[in-house]
Amino acid sequence: MLRSRFLCVSRDEIGDFGSDWDRLAALQPQYVPGFTDLLTSLDDGRESFILAGERQGDEVTALVLFLVAIAERGFWLGDRPLMRLRLRTASLYGSTSLGALDDETAIGILRDVGKARGIDVVALRDVAESDPLCRVIADGRWPGPAYISRARGAHRLATLPQDMGEYWNSLRPTTRRAGLRDLRMFDRLDPTYEVVDDPAGVATFLSRAAGLSARTYQAKLGLGVDRTEATLAHFTRLASEGRFRGYLASVDGRDAAFCWGDISHGVFFFRATGFDPALARSSPGKAILLAAIRNLIETRAAHTFDFSGRDTDYKERFSTKTIPSAYALVTRWSRPRGLAAVGLEKLFASPRALVSLLGEDRSRVLRRRLGA
Repeated sequence: MLRSRFLCVSRDEIGDFGSDWDRLAALQPQYVPGFTDLLTSLDDGRESFILAGERQGDEVTALVLFLVAIAERGFWLGDRPLMRLRLRTASLYGSTSLGALDDETAIGILRDVGKARGIDVVALRDVAESDPLCRVIADGRWPGPAYISRARGAHRLATLPQDMGEYWNSLRPTTRRAGLRDLRMFDRLDPTYEVVDDPAGVATFLSRAAGLSARTYQAKLGLGVDRTEATLAHFTRLASEGRFRGYLASVDGRDAAFCWGDISHGVFFFRATGFDPALARSSPGKAILLAAIRNLIETRAAHTFDFSGRDTDYKERFSTKTIPSAYALVTRWSRPRGLAAVGLEKLFASPRALVSLLGEDRSRVLRRRLGA
């Protein structure tokens, strides 16, 4: 059957692919954003995009979506700026390609996207190493400058079985014993748990979660939950679609812990959590996480728990499946800014190159500044 690639950059065109997106996304093991999430972003003017894909006859067999933005990437020497690059970047949406994407098509899509809309670099962040887009770069088949790092972490998932006992049995014995011990410690405080999944409860949940979040270290890093009109509208939309889940634990009438996430294609995405630092010894953070897992199992609201975001020890312990992930950046020879960005990524990723260029002490400072 004849195969053909296509590329869409028009808001009017993209709506035709909603059913194909959801059909292909449902086959992925990890969280893939809902198509309504994308349309909402496009409708309020926050995002520009490139949708690429492949057809076999009349059937759409693969889809890849990139969000397009202009942003600065800074490189520092100690506390002094070494270089700033203003880059038009096409970033993979949802951290995965969808469907049956062979290697030849993956290379073709990367090439097509790189030529569209004056793109300087195409970025794949937290993408599975097994994803065809990542694999062709890692194998050196991308016909242009490229940088890839396989040391950026892993995607942690937990398969949600029929009951909580099965979940406990799926964990390592040491994790199971520690988790049950932590639950007992928090249970001694006689906590009350609440689940919010309807639009009417969203405003109250957000106020209480924001109050807790303000007392955590995350607030100092700008990673907390804030009560803003935009956040309230986002939570309310998710709840109206049946996708929002908010969890609260309180002790003696005082909020102790929260977490929230959303469900898409049967996968719960663990967005944020926080707890009262004064109760840290009683493990409220682990308790609210396990409460969320229990609720999702008992209600059959999701078949997979996606831990999302930055990898941590507790995500590794409570997950049951790991997808090694990578970060990659590609450009074309005709994009000077892209060439500079890829070259600098390679330089700062190479300890020997940095030591040769800057000396051992300065290179160590620079790598620490860049998070390398």
